[in-house]
Amino acid sequence: MKTNAKNFNIEAFVNSEGYKSLSAALKELNSITLGIVEKIKPLTDSLSSYRATLPDFSSFYNPIRDAAKQFSETITKQLENPESVLSYFKYFEALSNFFWVMPYKITPEQIHELIKENHTEKEFDAFMLKHFSDSLLNELFKEIEIALPKRHVVLFKQCIRSFNRKDYAICSIGLYSIIDDLTSYYVKDKDCTSRIGLFKPIVNDVMERDYSCEFEMMDFVLLMMDRNIDDLYARIVFTEKTNVPKNKDTNRNTSVHGKYCSNKRESDLMLFNSIYWLLGLQTYLSNYKNKLKKKKIFKLIKDN
Repeated sequence: MKTNAKNFNIEAFVNSEGYKSLSAALKELNSITLGIVEKIKPLTDSLSSYRATLPDFSSFYNPIRDAAKQFSETITKQLENPESVLSYFKYFEALSNFFWVMPYKITPEQIHELIKENHTEKEFDAFMLKHFSDSLLNELFKEIEIALPKRHVVLFKQCIRSFNRKDYAICSIGLYSIIDDLTSYYVKDKDCTSRIGLFKPIVNDVMERDYSCEFEMMDFVLLMMDRNIDDLYARIVFTEKTNVPKNKDTNRNTSVHGKYCSNKRESDLMLFNSIYWLLGLQTYLSNYKNKLKKKKIFKLIKDN
């Protein structure tokens, strides 16, 4: 699916060369895997045919060994390539653990280096505080404002003013209000307030569609957003001590219900970034608009 550049511009991060690189890597991995299967098949056929007598299988050893070596070298090469699909799977896992969807305008090379250095979430957030310079933030805010439904523009501008005044707790409450509405885009029953597992049915569809591993970058954004929303809306037991086990100690339920409000700049940066990608996903996943029923959501979701 192509994005509508008039409504939302993600070309700053995703370009045609990046997609070509991912596609080429996937085809190469597919080819190597199929080659291994083809070379192993005669061995398994022989085992079935000659159960009574054990034939000499030495002629099969070298091709299998060579195929395994070739496969290993291909995997290593792809892991060293910042734009390979295997690297994107690593980005998905690491960034999801850090509570982030792909940070705005970060390059695959930057992510690759950061993850290779095994940073903690706190160290990664410190990098994000530097990454989101004033000029980059202004670009991000402009892109979001252009793509936002008009009903959110006034609130969004007030969130920016609060953020610039370092009133991060106030800012986050407004951002959660926008996120609540943007995630309702997919829900047929708009009175459904649950957001945990919202993207699971869509993720399931994407996984079935991409059984050959031909993922696009936005599919990885979807996987990250699925984890991001589940973390933001994680259930909180209000009779117990509030504990958000992340450096960005923010949670929609604690914020909106007055239990606890994060007052960290990095928390709000993460929320702005989530809104940016929620808008991008609406374009990418427009086929799912108003399609998810409340009953279906709860049926298909299994808590981790």
